[in-house]
Amino acid sequence: MALAVVDVRGATGTALDVSAAAYTSTSGSLIVVVVTNFDCTVAGSVTDSFLNSYTQISGVGAIGAGVVGIEVYFNNAGTRGAAHVITGHATASFPDIACIEITGQDLVSPVVTVTKGNATDASSPYNVTAGGAIVGNQIAVYAVTLDTGANTAFTPPGGYLNIYNEPDGANNVMEAAYKINETGTPTVGATSAHAPAAAREAFVTFEEGAGALPSDDPPIGIAGRGAGW
Repeated sequence: MALAVVDVRGATGTALDVSAAAYTSTSGSLIVVVVTNFDCTVAGSVTDSFLNSYTQISGVGAIGAGVVGIEVYFNNAGTRGAAHVITGHATASFPDIACIEITGQDLVSPVVTVTKGNATDASSPYNVTAGGAIVGNQIAVYAVTLDTGANTAFTPPGGYLNIYNEPDGANNVMEAAYKINETGTPTVGATSAHAPAAAREAFVTFEEGAGALPSDDPPIGIAGRGAGW
């Protein structure tokens, strides 16, 4: 099975927890979750309504006092079904959440750690460079958050489609996007008209399952507030 995106969604929070809208998830899928927050010194967590365990991808994004934080989590081929609710938990305040569900991934070890990267920035474009060359068929996930609110929307990186685009968070804003069959060692960055502000960026790729064929088909079944179509 080729890599495909079957769902994207996101939500903005004003307290410590934020949940994406319930949906019907797909058996055998990979769920990747980006959580951003403000002034967070300890990593948060992700839970869901099926009691799946989510693993934080270390070395992707960053957290720190007085600035925004960004973290990426995943659950591979866990329990799926109707009324699936995914919740991000921050340890400070004002979290946002972006969720992407992928099929056709490696069912054993989908995360490609050699490509992951993170960066800090002060102005657009909010760039991060992959940590290494992308080999084979992989899907890339990029995200950025800024410690500012009530601003204009982001424009996703070239060739990327929105997972969630939040320009008006309470204390921070976020953009998360993806690209199927990313190549090379790319430098990826969203752009916006935000005033200069502390930013965190994250980049990670996920590998196709053995024996799968590359796909140029458009994503299907996209839903959620942040789809941006």
